[in-house]
Order: sequence, then structure tokens, then C-alpha cells
Amino acid sequence: MTVSLYCEPARLYEQVHDLVRIFFPGVGVVRWSGGQESAVDIVLCQQRCGSSLHLEGSVEDGAAARGSSRMHDVPPGPHAAGEVLRLTRMFLFELLSACVPQQVHPYGILTGMRPTKLVHRWLDEGMGAAEASGRLQREHAVHPKQAHFLVQVALAEREVLAQASFRDVSVYIGIPFCPSRCSYCSFPAAVVRDYQEQVLPFLDGLLWEMEQVGRALQEQGRRVHCLYVGGGTPTILQPADLERMASLLRRYFLPTVTGEFTVEAGRPDTLDAAKVALLADMGVSRVSVNPQTMHQQTLDAIGRGHTVAQVLEAVRMLRAAGIPALNMDLIVGLPGESPQHCERSLRQVLEAGPENVTIHALARKRGSPMAERHTGCWPPADSLRAMEAAQRLHGLLAEAGYAPYYTYRQKQAVGGLENTGYARPGHICAYNVLMIEERQSMVGMGGAAACKFVDPVTLTLTRMFNPKHPPAYLAALPRLVGAKVDKLRALI
Repeated sequence: MTVSLYCEPARLYEQVHDLVRIFFPGVGVVRWSGGQESAVDIVLCQQRCGSSLHLEGSVEDGAAARGSSRMHDVPPGPHAAGEVLRLTRMFLFELLSACVPQQVHPYGILTGMRPTKLVHRWLDEGMGAAEASGRLQREHAVHPKQAHFLVQVALAEREVLAQASFRDVSVYIGIPFCPSRCSYCSFPAAVVRDYQEQVLPFLDGLLWEMEQVGRALQEQGRRVHCLYVGGGTPTILQPADLERMASLLRRYFLPTVTGEFTVEAGRPDTLDAAKVALLADMGVSRVSVNPQTMHQQTLDAIGRGHTVAQVLEAVRMLRAAGIPALNMDLIVGLPGESPQHCERSLRQVLEAGPENVTIHALARKRGSPMAERHTGCWPPADSLRAMEAAQRLHGLLAEAGYAPYYTYRQKQAVGGLENTGYARPGHICAYNVLMIEERQSMVGMGGAAACKFVDPVTLTLTRMFNPKHPPAYLAALPRLVGAKVDKLRALI
């Protein structure tokens, strides 16, 4: 099945095709070129004359056709182009909603990864929470429940953003290796088959990058707000190599950390007593242990390579070592899991008393084994089960005293759901908020790490990305480090 989209002017196609895709998931959407046969033909025309905006559209599926038109007054000004785009997207969304009424889209015309950014902009302008929620509903077709949720998250995030200095930076260090590859993972090079051959050369390069960037930060007198060591699974490093990295952290980064220090230990089978003791000695304040599910049959099916017992043992070791905060991740939508499975997993996780719980929606990432086996859209039954599970988990977390504090969306997520972090009072993970809202410069080092340099006046970003494949990363390292140091020196 193919859906053709004709736009006038033609540039509109790039601005609205994402809306068409959410109404026709798993279906090919093509730019109309004349002569091709399509199951559905969509026409969208936009015409501007002075301050007048005329929109006209139609949807035809062979059996029936529906059309609509609308006039708007858009006065000239610096925000006119953005308003024209919003009105055009709303027009198409309402037309498609009338033609495909069985589809429910709680985010309306918001299709981006970071839906709370818009709310923050309004709150910056002095808008109240109730007005922001109403505006999401009126101007962006967001469902009332989802609008309230986004505002609730944004308000929680603002507690963190108020304490973030533009002069400071947060630091991410990426270790792109894991003991095995999960079926939903899109990064095949991460599996360690030969530690000496794969990990040690990468680590030598990473330590050199850390030293160069660390010196630049010290020369400028910049403090580190949050330090986050992620992956992959950083705790796959052997104790001696973890200590090598810890030595550089102590020399260049840890002395100025004003916030938290997180280490991912997502695979509990990579932790042992020696590594946990080292994490505690380094001053790690937060560790993430990610079971994804507490059902062994599912863990085996998705290739996690660890047991439920190892999850519980990792938690016990970290608590005994005095690590102040613990995060645990779960995924809704895993193969064969019902809402009841997800609820039982969460109840077992809550018994461990983590300060943070993150609920992810299973996403078919391009290049993952799961995406290769299953193409097209999610079956409606899968989406409904995942949506019910997410709703149940949200309710259970609220009852247990957790509140959502950051959220983001991924492409190809089951049910169009979001990923959301929940925290107990006083335990919000500042790094997660800063990473999502992009209001503090982030310096990334290591495999697949990103740098985001923020202009404190305009909040515009300059981005740089490290290659995710270790050999490509090592080859590009001298050039990348030079560019990063230059960008750091240019920061206000």
C-alpha cells in the first residue's frame, strides 16, 4: 500500500509528511509525481497573499473523497513563518483525523523527540501551567491528558534548569561495548568478543581525549555540573581499566563536579564486588541497573544474557557499598509480555526501592535484529497492550510516590509511546533533564558521544558527534578533539 502526497508549494512535503505517516503507520508515503497508483491520494495546497493564508486539501482513497478549505489572517512579523507552518499542520491533522477517525494521536501535531521544549518556551515568557496546557490542546491538538502530563514534566524539570549555569558544562563519556547484543539494539559493533583487541585500543584513545578536553576545561576555569559515564555498558571494563579511567576523572573532572556523577551498569552481570568498591571510591552518586523486565523467559528471548537473580544481587552490592541513588529501567512492549507481566516486573523493582525508575517503550531501531525480523507498523494489538501497560505503570509509580521528571520520544516506538523517567522527591537526575532540554553545554567523549554547545542568549545549539564504531572513532580522534577544544574556548 502506498500513500501519495501532493503539496503546493512543493517544499511543504518535507514539513508535513511526518503527520501523514502517523495516520498511516507502516505504509509507504511518497511525493506525488503523477501517473503512479496509490491507495490514498492526499493533496495539500497553501497560498499566501499579504497577511491572508488560504489552505485547501483533500483525501481520496478510491471509494470516497473528503475535502476542506480554510482562511487565516497571519500578520507579518518575526514569527509569521512559524505560525503559517503551525496552521498548515493543524489543517492537515484535522483533515486526516476526519478521514481516519480510528487513529488516536495524543501528541497531535507534535512529532519531535522533545515535546516539552515548547512548554518551556512558554513558561519562559511567563505563561502559567493551566494556560500552557490549554494552548497545547488548542494550537497543537494535544490530548488533554497528554497536555497535562507534558506541563507536569516541564515544571519538574524547571527545578533543575534553575540551578544550571551556562558557564558550567556537563560531561558524557561513552563506552560503546556490551557483553552481548539485545534484539532491540541497533549497534552490532558493541559486542565484546576479544577484550584486548577491541576494548584496549579504544580505551587508550578515550583516555587521550579525556586528558585533552580536561586540560581545556581547567585552563578556562569551567566547572563540571553533571558527569555521566554511559554506553554500551561501561562496567564491562576490567577493574584495572576502570581505575585508569578513574585516575583521569579524579585529575580533571571530579574536583569541580557540582551535581551528580552517574555510571551506567545496565547489564548487572558486569558488576562484581571489586568494581562496586571502585565505583564507591570514585564518589559515584548514581548507578543505573537496567533489568528491562523481571521475567527470565523474556530476558532470554531478547538476548539480555543475565538473570533476574543477578539484577537483585547487583542492587544488593550497590546498596551495601553506600551508592546514594539507584535507577532501574523497564521496557513496555517486549515480545510476549502482557500488561500483567509489566506490572509484576515493576512491583518487583519497587521492592528494591530505587530512587529513579525509567519506563521505556520498545522501539524498532533501524539495524536491530528485531527490526530486521519485523517490518512495517506495529500490530494494533501490540500497541494497545503496550499503552495499557504504560498506563498501569504510571499509576503504580504515582501510588508509590514517584513523579515524572523528564520524557522523550523515539521513532518506531510501540503505540507511539514516550520514554519517561520517574523520581522520588528530591532525587531527580539532573543530567537527564539537561540532556533532553539542551540548556547547558554538554561535552561528549568516547564512542557515539555528542557535544552540544549552547548559546546562552538564543539557546541555539552547535552540535558535534563522535563516530559510534570504535575504529572510526580512533581514526577521527585528533580532528575531533581539536574542534572540541576550539569550541570550548569560544563559549561565552
